[in-house]
Parts: sequence; structure tokens; C-alpha cells
Amino acid sequence: MSAGGESVHKRLVFAAAGCMTVIVVAGVVGVVIMKRMGFETPPPQPVVPPVAAVAALDSLARFDFSAWQDPPDVRWLACRETVPMHVAPRKANRATDVPLTFGDTFAAGSVQRDIWDRAGRMVAIEPGQPPLGGVDPDALPPGRILMAGLRVRLERGEGDAVCVLLAALVEKIRLLESRQTLKDMVGGAWLARDAVDMVARQSRFESAQARRQLGGLDSNLRTLRALERLIEAAGAAPANSDSLAVWAQDSSFPLPVRDAFVRAIGYGWASNPSETTLGIDRTRRVAIDRLDRKRLPGPLAATAAGARDAVEWGVAQRVRFLANSQEERASPP
Repeated sequence: MSAGGESVHKRLVFAAAGCMTVIVVAGVVGVVIMKRMGFETPPPQPVVPPVAAVAALDSLARFDFSAWQDPPDVRWLACRETVPMHVAPRKANRATDVPLTFGDTFAAGSVQRDIWDRAGRMVAIEPGQPPLGGVDPDALPPGRILMAGLRVRLERGEGDAVCVLLAALVEKIRLLESRQTLKDMVGGAWLARDAVDMVARQSRFESAQARRQLGGLDSNLRTLRALERLIEAAGAAPANSDSLAVWAQDSSFPLPVRDAFVRAIGYGWASNPSETTLGIDRTRRVAIDRLDRKRLPGPLAATAAGARDAVEWGVAQRVRFLANSQEERASPP
């Protein structure tokens, strides 16, 4: 190559490096701005080293499930009197699906608090009884948005609207906690904890009861999150699939935990760099095939079928799953 050609080549290399630097810096700045503005930013897909996956499986083998219990009951949050009003379904009022930080404790006048208040004003409450059969909790705005709406109505002194929003929050929590998946149970516990925390700071509510229950809700959420992280970490190693499959078929484990075991087999490759790039290890497919789906409860059999399909995915499907799962991890309940 001539000297002139080398010069052009160097300029192209330096220009490309400069562009990448700008992109990286812009990305970092964007994350910082989003956090300061009060939005949740998608956490990176966790990468689990092999030694951590082995340690997680060992911890799961010693995890005490004998203390497993139903989530703390927060139905007392709802008002005793009913009012002829209801929260508009999200289809009629798309408040926002932006992952919103729990902003009730942000200082008044801060950027984060302004976003929190603005999101709350987007929640519409319609007069009259809800549609026949009630409003589907899945069709309601996200729980954090409902709580932002609750804050706005509290400050306006709109007692009836406060009751409507509390009822909607309770329905959201009960819906999540009734589903037999660990992810939804964590979401319900997270939302319940934040809702009771908000009520505990309000003198007009049963704040003493809220303060008493808050410790239990904190403990419950920490336990569920720790368990979820352990199972996800164990699933990152294909060699752990056999043990997870055995536990998934053991009826002594709670059903949401068994569901999480199956998902860890079918989707745990997302935390294993070699599998995300080179392809999903055959060990996962073998472990899923050993599950006797006829003897599994219906929801668990459906999870196993989905996991079986997932281990056959090609590159495009794996990339799509990684992008979607990262977004879901950032979305509060």
C-alpha cells in the first residue's frame, strides 16, 4: 500500500474509533440522565461465571423451603366503602409504559418528583360502575403509575378517587401474587412493599398497621429476590440442568419455584456468553426432555413446552429474546 493509502486507512480507523467513543460516551450520559430524571434504566443481562453457577446450585440445595408461606395480605389497604367510579383501562388511557422509579419520597420541586406527579395526572378515573366483571387488572396502568396517581389525588384531597386507586392497586397485587411464577410473585411483593410504604407515611390512613407490616413485606421481598437470583445463576451452567430438572418434578417444592427451575433450564443460556454466541448447549434439551410432562401440573407443563422450544432457537430468536428480556427486567410492576 502506498503512503497515501496508509494515511487514508489511518484516518478511517481513527474516525471509526472516534465515532465509537462518541457513541459510548453518549450512552453513558444517557443512562446518567435517565437515572437523574427518575426513570429506571434496563440493567444489563447478567453474566454468570461457571464458579458462581455451581455455588448457586449448592445454595439452592441447602435453601430452606419449609418456611415458604403465602404473601402477606394487603387487602386492608382498600377502602371499606365502595364508590361508583373506576380506573380507566390502559387501552382507554395509556398513562405511560416508561419504567418509572418509585418517586414518592423525592423532594418536592425536583425533576424526579415532577415526572412522578406528571405520570400520576395521566391516570384517568371514570364515573360509574366498572364494566361487567370489573376492569382486568392487566389492562390497568402499571402499579407505579397507579401509585403516582394516588399521590396526586391525596394532595388534591379527592377521597373517593383515592379509594378507587387503592382498590386498583390491591387488585394488581393480588393478580401478580396469584400467578404461579416466581417472577410475578416478586413483582407482587415489590408492589405491595411500595404501596404499604406510601400508606405508612400518611396519617389519614391506618399508618400504624402499615408500619407494622412493612418489616414483613421487606423481608418477604428480599427472600424472593434472593431466591430468584440463585435460580437464575444456577441456570447459567448447562451442567446444572439435570439437578434443576429433578427438582422441577419434586412436588415438595412450591409450584412457583418449580416453574422457575424449568425456566432456568430453558432460558438460563442468556447469562452464559458462550451459549449466546455459539449456540445453546444440548444438555439443556436433554434435561427438558427427561421431564415427564404428563405428570406435571398444567401450568408447569406449559412452561416446560415453551422451554423446550426455546432451546431450539436460532441466532435471530436468541437476539430477540435477549432484547425483550432486558426490557422486562427494567419494568417495575
